[in-house]
Amino acid sequence: MISTANYVARRWGVRSAMPGFIGQALCRRGPEFGMPRGELVFVRPDFAKYTAVAEVARAIFREYDPKMTAGSLDEAYLDLTDHLHKRARDGGGGGAGDDSGDCDGGGEGERRGTALTGEALGELAGEVVGEIRARVKEATRGLTTSAGIGPNFLLAKIAADVRKPDGQFCTGWSREAVLSFLAPLPVRKVPGVGRVMEKVLSKALGVSSCGELLSRAAEARLLFTPGSADSLLRKSLGWEEGGR
Repeated sequence: MISTANYVARRWGVRSAMPGFIGQALCRRGPEFGMPRGELVFVRPDFAKYTAVAEVARAIFREYDPKMTAGSLDEAYLDLTDHLHKRARDGGGGGAGDDSGDCDGGGEGERRGTALTGEALGELAGEVVGEIRARVKEATRGLTTSAGIGPNFLLAKIAADVRKPDGQFCTGWSREAVLSFLAPLPVRKVPGVGRVMEKVLSKALGVSSCGELLSRAAEARLLFTPGSADSLLRKSLGWEEGGR
């Protein structure tokens, strides 16, 4: 069974949780699907190595958020609020990466000694996240990272998928910006919505995006249990359940 696949193999349709012989067949029969013939290479897992490299990245993350949460070996959640306010107050240095996502701003010097709110906070967040990604790449000798920036962990997780495998994206900070980001988002991109839920929403309500789901909130409440409906609608609005 294939545990994961790199982005090259995914171009042939290879996915995680797929039997190896199917993945190999997809590559070898590439010309039938408009792709060149390929050969799938299987690499034996090395979890000791993965854990060691993950800890290198986590050590960097903890410099920005000592209470960072690791979702898995390759996933982490950072609350940068305190660091951003301290950076702006102290005028701390540190170079950002070239790709600062949609939160890129005018530079730390212009904000030195000021209290950050709203968009200004987001601008500095883009710079700091670019800096973190650059440091991880250097410390691990080439490991790329994708990042999402948003008002809460839920939105940041969704945003992290936008510019994979080596980029970052910001949802914006105003209510309008967040809803604009979520409206066209496929419901499948919402954490917790799998293939079965996606099909139910499509067949029963005829919706495929968060915006469409919100427009049919009343029907969703009739279709699902109160708890499931509340969770689904909250996530479609970008409301996080629990967490920091």
